[in-house]
Amino acid sequence: MWCYTLFPKILNMSLTAGIVVVLVLLARLPLKKAPKIFSYVLWAVVLFRLICPISFSSDFSLLSVLHAPAVTNGSIAYIPVDIVHMANPQVALPLPGISEVINESLPQGAEQTAADPLEAPMAIATLLWLGGIAAMLIYSAVYLLSLQQKLVGAVRLRENIYLADHIATPFVIGVIRPKIYLPSVLSEKELAYILLHEQTHIRRFDHIVKLVAFLALALHWFNPLVWAAFILSGKDMEMSCDEAVMKKMGDGIRAEYSASLLSLATGRNHVVGIPLAFGEGDTKNRMNYVLSYKKPAYQIVALAVAACVVLAVFLMANPRTDGNGNDYDDTSQQAADSWEITGNADVNRDGLKEAFYLDKSHMGGGSWVTLRVCDGSGNEIWNEDAGISHVGWNSLFLCEQNGEYYLLRYHPTMYQGYCTYVYTLFTLEGGTEHIVHSNTIGFDVNGVNKLKAPKMVAFAEEVNALLGKSTLLLSSDGGNYSFGPSSADQFFERYSWLEQTPELYADGDDLETRLVKYSEYAVSNKK
Repeated sequence: MWCYTLFPKILNMSLTAGIVVVLVLLARLPLKKAPKIFSYVLWAVVLFRLICPISFSSDFSLLSVLHAPAVTNGSIAYIPVDIVHMANPQVALPLPGISEVINESLPQGAEQTAADPLEAPMAIATLLWLGGIAAMLIYSAVYLLSLQQKLVGAVRLRENIYLADHIATPFVIGVIRPKIYLPSVLSEKELAYILLHEQTHIRRFDHIVKLVAFLALALHWFNPLVWAAFILSGKDMEMSCDEAVMKKMGDGIRAEYSASLLSLATGRNHVVGIPLAFGEGDTKNRMNYVLSYKKPAYQIVALAVAACVVLAVFLMANPRTDGNGNDYDDTSQQAADSWEITGNADVNRDGLKEAFYLDKSHMGGGSWVTLRVCDGSGNEIWNEDAGISHVGWNSLFLCEQNGEYYLLRYHPTMYQGYCTYVYTLFTLEGGTEHIVHSNTIGFDVNGVNKLKAPKMVAFAEEVNALLGKSTLLLSSDGGNYSFGPSSADQFFERYSWLEQTPELYADGDDLETRLVKYSEYAVSNKK
């Protein structure tokens, strides 16, 4: 359901954008003496990361310095999109030590698959996130209505330019047909360069950029780095417009221009997407910048252009990684080449066959083996681990029904006599698990209560019907690895613990009879 997968996607976008924000902040330092338009342009990369969930991959991505996890469907998956329903959920955050702490607290194995304990926290987090968006949009709407009240009685000067008595600073409002509103107290000299400042905003579509930036801020309101980016990009926007005015009208207006900044300053920052105000915020720095402005040398401009182009490309690109989330190089390519292919089938419904690989690179230490699914271009779209520790047991099969292919996960577990058996049949549309059918049965073999034999037989028949149409891909059931492609017959559900008491059964007893006899024995002996 969307309430379990949407917020992880937003978190991945926000984490990626947060890293880009930090890198842009570092890049602004050497660009300090360059025209502000270049710093302003770099914020477009952050905006791209905030609103676009996918990007291209490159060997030269600057994000690789933080060893980003594997790119899945064009997106860096710090948090698996379907983490709520994964048998062994894990995160890979770009913060040292934090991932380990979180992963140790996440439920694993039967605890996770039987009760889905992450569903409620994720649903609550999603609702809180949506509530924050709603609050920001409502605030913006109220601010806009309040502003429009002040514009009642404004007089049109010419074209899209209006004079108003009850405003303290000039600003632009509107999207398709933006209007410029000026305080009626402006002198003729002030009017000329202040109007040029506002017209520069419109000519560069800043009124649209800032509105989109505010919507991105509302989407990622929980990320303090996004707030910092919104504020700093606004300052760079205003200073770059100041540059345009100084360039056009010459150095002779410095004193008057800086004086206007002071007199028209509102003394506070509005965080709404509208309006774009001439004298709004950061007055001291803007005045100092205007008074000290010098036309930059050609060499500085040329170097700034080259630096911004290179940085923009390197920051927009996802790191090219191997399936383990390691930087892509010759060594990791050799590791990827050593993966064992175990099947081909279309499980994401795109009309093309995906390849299934067994990655045994972590098997040597007795840890885990990973099944990786890659599309026709070799891009990994999904993976899942199976370990030999009890909480890591997992079995994955390729199931064919009516000419279509599905992945089947079967996970029977027993802990101190209490059993939870779970199977899930799913596809990988969009690289995300789409559950077609799932079923769970729980029972206690200690004799506390009688076993519900008919229900258990029905469950076993249901599972076995799917396994009969399946091929093994990977299993660590019982703490022993089994690798496909091979028949799934050995995994047919027969409730193998019944074999511990062979003296209870007669030759020819069917499964339900054996379950009934075992149940009577266990209850009578409180096994």
